[in-house]
Amino acid sequence: MRRRGFTLVELVVSLGIVGILSLAMSSSIMLSTRALPSSTGFAERQAAMGRALLGVSEDVRTSLAVKIFNTKTLKMTVPDITGDATDDIIVYEWGGNAGDPLTRTLNSTSPQSVIPDVTGFKLSVIDGVSVNLIDRTVVSPQRLGIEVSSGTAEPLTVSTEIRLLNARMP
Repeated sequence: MRRRGFTLVELVVSLGIVGILSLAMSSSIMLSTRALPSSTGFAERQAAMGRALLGVSEDVRTSLAVKIFNTKTLKMTVPDITGDATDDIIVYEWGGNAGDPLTRTLNSTSPQSVIPDVTGFKLSVIDGVSVNLIDRTVVSPQRLGIEVSSGTAEPLTVSTEIRLLNARMP
């Protein structure tokens, strides 16, 4: 007797082996594509948030007066940057809901997004006391602490401390 084909058991076993091999190969391909850098990667987001905080720092350092409202709004008066011979008002604000952007408003114009998709924003005043031993005076410089969190899948938090050079906080 001559045999011309496969039995049902042989066919089911071979299909099972092919299925397991296909699953293993697709898993390894998915893992390798996740390891590739993306345009919205962690390092790129961290650099973008750092650049945004540098802009905030520059505004704070040149400000004449700084006010914090409810730890989500930073309002400052800066010397004339628009060329109209009057001091300007810059407001940094976060809406308070995860996913809202951190915005910058200059003189009540339309807000510009500084950092998109913010999940946390915290402003704090830091008092540092230093003592001058030569003339025995105590100086209390004020600094502003800013902490920004962004992203839900890969959370990222960037923080900075800015010394108030020209301004004082009321």
